[in-house]
Amino acid sequence: MARRSSKTFRVIIGIIVAIVGLTLLVLLIGVIVDKVTQPSIKRAGDEALEYLTNLKRDEPGNAWDFYSLAIEKSRDIKSDKILSRYLNGNIEVTQEIMKTILDNLEIIEKIMEGARQEFYSYPYEYEKGAEAELPDYMSLRKAVSVTCAKAFYDLENGRTDASLNGLFSVMIVGKHIASGAPMLIDQMIGIVIVDKALKVLEIGISSGTFNDSQLESIAEFLVDLEKHWPLLSTALDGDSKTMKISFAKSQKGYSSLFFGSESESKFIRVFVFRFICWRHFFSPKLSFLRGFKYMEDYISELKEIEEESMKWEKRAEAKKREDELQEKIKVYCKRNLLFGFVIPNVFSMHRRKLEYITKIRMLHLSSEISSFRLESGRFPQSLEEIAKYLVVDFNTGKVWEYTNYEDSVTIFSPGPDISDKKDDISITLTGLGIKQYLAKRRKPHKK
Repeated sequence: MARRSSKTFRVIIGIIVAIVGLTLLVLLIGVIVDKVTQPSIKRAGDEALEYLTNLKRDEPGNAWDFYSLAIEKSRDIKSDKILSRYLNGNIEVTQEIMKTILDNLEIIEKIMEGARQEFYSYPYEYEKGAEAELPDYMSLRKAVSVTCAKAFYDLENGRTDASLNGLFSVMIVGKHIASGAPMLIDQMIGIVIVDKALKVLEIGISSGTFNDSQLESIAEFLVDLEKHWPLLSTALDGDSKTMKISFAKSQKGYSSLFFGSESESKFIRVFVFRFICWRHFFSPKLSFLRGFKYMEDYISELKEIEEESMKWEKRAEAKKREDELQEKIKVYCKRNLLFGFVIPNVFSMHRRKLEYITKIRMLHLSSEISSFRLESGRFPQSLEEIAKYLVVDFNTGKVWEYTNYEDSVTIFSPGPDISDKKDDISITLTGLGIKQYLAKRRKPHKK
């Protein structure tokens, strides 16, 4: 009995020694590979920092100087929910909305003055990597909401030139934000800002409020807006560079970036952190270095897909490539689990951008149809009566769905995902004029 107990004890001790030995071996191999890999990580971080720093401009004429003042003054504005209902055309202007507009005319002026500047450059502290402080986008959204509300009020009261000036200014703000720094968050916020102005612009076009000269200006502006909108792949590359900077800063292991400072991390966490990098010799640094190299191919292929996605003759092929790329990324993330935690999934963002471009092209087409109505006294019977280069919806590769009801017309697109009804986009054009149009639009929302 004593011998059996002694044998069991030796087995247990052997197992413990083996586990400890394996743990130490994992840590030792990982530390050695980390040391060998660190110079490459640091070099990648230094190159990324140099690239991003060169994008910053510190000179007069920076739109940020004006947007920052608008942001500072917008922090005291209460929730913009009621403004959103007004901008959607659901409610009439209220005393509260008018007070918000009148109390914040200085903010509106700063937004419009910023939009008139030659360039936009936000002073990101790129040396902080992914921890760099973002602009106060919540306050900026409030500022542009107030600006859009003023533009909508001008539209309702026949001041169409002033309204367009305000709406164009807001869209320039969105373009500035999206293209001023190569970051995914900036580009998505830019779309949100532009979308606020597009909603008001849609109401103006749908009601038949604008004259021929204004419609021509709208068409030209929308073409320019789409033409100079940055690629998501550029923003993804920027995010990749900020991550490189963050990882290059960490001279120790990377568990601190996920679990807090390493001194506070439990030993088991550090071990598990290394163990999931077994494909990369238990080295998180090698795991990320390989991941960043993979991202270069990912970004390059995404760029090609983006450029093809908005060409109707290549949309189907681009969608197929997008699905294949998405699947390849899933497979890679299973092989490189650690990098899979941080690699951004831009496909939902890409869909959002395609939806945004669809809206811009639909409004462009709507402005052309409205111009035709002013010249001919009627809506076109079919889209073939107007400029042919406008009539194809890149989402389907076919002519936009167009229905003529004589006194109004409807343009429809199934959006980027044809199988999802939530992606459906449509606009109905009338000649009612702004007052009658809004009265009909607001009627269902009255209590």
